[in-house]
Amino acid sequence: MKRIILAALAALCVLALPAASLADDSGCASGRVFLESQAWWTDSETLTDGATEHAHSGVCFPLSPTVVSGQLTLEVVSKLHNASGQKLKRVRLQAATDQGGLKDVANVYPNLTCAATDCTFNTTLTINTDSLATGTHEIRVQTFAEKQTTGRPVLLATTGYQLCVRSCAGVTPQATDSPEGRGWYRNASGKELGYAVARYDSLSAFPRQAVSGNWCPPVRFGRGYSGDTPHERSRVVVDPNFHAGDAGRSYLDVAGAFRGNVCIDTTQLANSSHKLVLIAYSSAKFPGQLWGVFVVPFTVSN
Repeated sequence: MKRIILAALAALCVLALPAASLADDSGCASGRVFLESQAWWTDSETLTDGATEHAHSGVCFPLSPTVVSGQLTLEVVSKLHNASGQKLKRVRLQAATDQGGLKDVANVYPNLTCAATDCTFNTTLTINTDSLATGTHEIRVQTFAEKQTTGRPVLLATTGYQLCVRSCAGVTPQATDSPEGRGWYRNASGKELGYAVARYDSLSAFPRQAVSGNWCPPVRFGRGYSGDTPHERSRVVVDPNFHAGDAGRSYLDVAGAFRGNVCIDTTQLANSSHKLVLIAYSSAKFPGQLWGVFVVPFTVSN
């Protein structure tokens, strides 16, 4: 079906800085929340958790129902782990609606090399939202990590976040109406393995206020929207530190796809900030493992 393009999309002011000035889970302006997608990859079928290479794409985002207009500036925090010699090849913002399709709204090629095992790069991008149609857009915040080896494999951490431009009514988001993180990989042969997707399955139930007692967030795991990558494992943990060998508290670890509520007794957690980490796995149709991760911040107050 032919789509009607409702508005032209424009991008201004892109700047890449090899810095780490933005806090991961604090320091966001009022009306914004720090959200992070991660893409994990390993050529091995046995490596797990912090031993894999992975890319993070984090941003302080004005998630719906916050309404924006005019110039919108986003600082994307791109982290590369177990990635010595890899490049932060590209940082991109896309906007997608059912009515207008998918468009790039900001795009930059930093081509910055990670000279250590782990690196952090900040990239500031500004969108002129006046050139976007009124309504809710799906925004994809994307970090591309490229290996400097034969075939130049690419690991992509991308998202589906809901952004209200001038109003939440009007155009509608293309792929998802709930926030999610996606992991994607293109191997040395140029084969795109598709997406592994982890979703917080209700925008209205997103934890914008402190939670207490028995909290049961809705989650969803499964294959992505392109490629034939099957989904093999669904996992929910709280406050992991995989790099230090700490897997955090596990609340779900099942084979196959999963959609439902996962209940957490928050009285077992400190009254403070925490991270709900949703992990989607795939590996059946290719050698290696691909994971898509979505990190949801929440605060406990009992």
